[in-house]
Amino acid sequence: MPYIIYVPNIPQPYVTNDSRIYIDTKQWGWKCESRPFADPYCKAIRHEAEVRFEGERRAAQLEHY
Repeated sequence: MPYIIYVPNIPQPYVTNDSRIYIDTKQWGWKCESRPFADPYCKAIRHEAEVRFEGERRAAQLEHY
């Protein structure tokens, strides 16, 4: 299930499937929510991230570790 995280001072939301990130951000007091994968809002956010090539950059960053 995707988790949508609204990072303070960042205009676009961050989407992750990692529940640990979701739990941490909830503890920090950030606005977060979980939605079904097929939710139209989730699809729109993922599409915007693909347009900005953010997914490719994240994959490249993970390969460095």
